[in-house]
Amino acid sequence: MPYDLPFERIIKVDNESALDLNKALASELIVAFPEIHDLNTVDSGAHFTQFEIDSEDEFSELHFRLWAELDEMNFGFSFWKDTIWLELGAAGNPTIRFTQVHKYAEFIVRHGFAISGVSSSEKPNLNKGIEEHLKEYKDWVGFVDYVVKALNDKPSVTE
Repeated sequence: MPYDLPFERIIKVDNESALDLNKALASELIVAFPEIHDLNTVDSGAHFTQFEIDSEDEFSELHFRLWAELDEMNFGFSFWKDTIWLELGAAGNPTIRFTQVHKYAEFIVRHGFAISGVSSSEKPNLNKGIEEHLKEYKDWVGFVDYVVKALNDKPSVTE
């Protein structure tokens, strides 16, 4: 499970309005960062620009996802009604990864979002929010590395 950096919509709107805002933000992200894309083609009928809310869906507030591939790093963007989740993964140098994340974060917060999980008095401070999540991310990556090593070092049951 990847580590997620959550961005919370500052001014809450209804689900349809949030979808319109999310589509506009996604389009601007794709223009600003060419590595970001939708895995669905425009003519597939499943492209984010064609997404419509199904009120019967259990997850009707999950709008769509975008992806970014940059060097050996991958990122996922999940657009929800009130939140954007930026999935960071565990590959590569965390400091280099967060340099790119900082660029994405600056862009996203200019569009009515704040980094979640940061005390209210700190929300305006993007660097403070990134710094707090970088520490948590490094701890998470260290734990993942520990588990992988432990599993690889564990003797086989058949031995």
